[in-house]
Amino acid sequence: MRSRIARHRRERPSHWKTVEEPLSLASAVHEHIRNCDLLLVDCLTLWLSNLSWERRTASVDELEQAALTEMTAVARAAAGGRLVLVTNEVGCSLVPDTFLGRSFQNLQGLANQSAAREADVVYQMVAGLPILLKPQSTQSK
Repeated sequence: MRSRIARHRRERPSHWKTVEEPLSLASAVHEHIRNCDLLLVDCLTLWLSNLSWERRTASVDELEQAALTEMTAVARAAAGGRLVLVTNEVGCSLVPDTFLGRSFQNLQGLANQSAAREADVVYQMVAGLPILLKPQSTQSK
């Protein structure tokens, strides 16, 4: 993981400002969205794994509620700005045979659905190709 993080840091353009926030995603979006042309969150899956670890003694329902509450707060914090969320679609793989794996897969699906519901535009990337899932509406929200 350290090697992967180092590679990502090296590949970023030098003019990008990097903020690494493991848990308080909505607070970070709120703090930085007005100071940039575009804010990129990479990635929701890593954030969700951090949240899951931080709340590892919580029930599945409590964890789901915490994740959905944070996703709603992210949407509110981003209002009026340009935010891109990167996430993984873990529901397209095998169903994990462990409770923890299935719970995380379900939680990621809920977080992705919440983000997509609030988003103006949604793309899925497959083999490096963008597939438009939710086009920009001509009506304002």
